[in-house]
Amino acid sequence: MRAMLGAAGLLFVLAVAYWLGADAIPKSRLGGAVGADGLPKLLAVTLGLLSAALALQTVGEARKRRKSGDKGGLVAIAQSATNWTAHVRAFGVVVIGIGFLVLLPVLGYVFSVALLLMTITLLKVRVPLL
Repeated sequence: MRAMLGAAGLLFVLAVAYWLGADAIPKSRLGGAVGADGLPKLLAVTLGLLSAALALQTVGEARKRRKSGDKGGLVAIAQSATNWTAHVRAFGVVVIGIGFLVLLPVLGYVFSVALLLMTITLLKVRVPLL
């Protein structure tokens, strides 16, 4: 539980840092109502909300475990340790992300994002419950 709350806190700090970085983007007189900082700020807010949701989910799970008498979540830890397919799927997503970062300077943003979306979609179709 502490690790998940720590991860949620770290993600929230990252969201704040990302917001501050996006806020430092120079404003252009040619920009419209939404400037160059619009999308990065939206991503920062989304990351902040998701980190808060992770923290709330973790606290909720801890309360459930406390009510059911499971001390420390040993049952969940034992079940997750035997479920290697989830770890392999997560590693696959990391590999796809690394591939995206490698291809981004070569193919450009539009083609790299299209390839990323197509690959993730195909992975989702072939590997259920990702």
